[in-house]
Amino acid sequence: MGFASKIFGMFDKIDDIVYAPIKLATDWASEPLKRWEHQREIEKINIDSNNKQKEKENDLNLELKKQEADTSLRIKKETEIIRIITEIEECRKDFEFKRMEAVSEAMMRLQRELTQLNVDAINMIGNIQLGLRKQAQDLVYERTLKYKELQDSAMQEAMRDLKRIEEEFGDNELSKTILINAVDKRLANIINTAHNFLLELNSDIKLLNQNIDILTSSGQQFIERHLSQFHSLGFSKEEIKKLRSSDTDNF
Repeated sequence: MGFASKIFGMFDKIDDIVYAPIKLATDWASEPLKRWEHQREIEKINIDSNNKQKEKENDLNLELKKQEADTSLRIKKETEIIRIITEIEECRKDFEFKRMEAVSEAMMRLQRELTQLNVDAINMIGNIQLGLRKQAQDLVYERTLKYKELQDSAMQEAMRDLKRIEEEFGDNELSKTILINAVDKRLANIINTAHNFLLELNSDIKLLNQNIDILTSSGQQFIERHLSQFHSLGFSKEEIKKLRSSDTDNF
């Protein structure tokens, strides 16, 4: 198996590691809310509009069911976080990953802060005013969808560069070292960008309770910031030049 093929396997692992906690945030924002709102609408149809006491009792019962759904998803979330952290630990023990210091450092940082980041998101979404819960769900979904598009594009671009460089420069050790360093920086950047995404998502959820207009206007800036971070993932001309030199030196 070529070196690039091994790295491609790492890409799959990292893609799962960095996106899984982001998907958890989406699940947390949407699942209980969808179930609760759907059930509320159905049961309200069966309530005599003049019977306020029954309506209050119904709202209380639905709130209890919502809390049960939140608890169920919290358990699912905690289990998934444990899985992600375990995967990070296994990746860091991998021989090739040990050679990639920037990736290892970024994964350690994500591993340390992942639980707290998700706890913060849970608390903030849970404390959002009821009337804004749907907007919170839409916010998380929209941000996650756009982020995932950027992440996938960055991964595909980096994988294309890896394949092209391996085909062009072969397996000589000097080229491999340069390649490892280049990939190290790019994968670390992807991990750090995912980490920053979670931080910004938490900040945006907090803003939702304060000023919806500010939150709306920040949307384009949010995407532009992450787009500029992902643009830095391509191999630089200087790195390509080093690879060419190392390939020439081996003949």
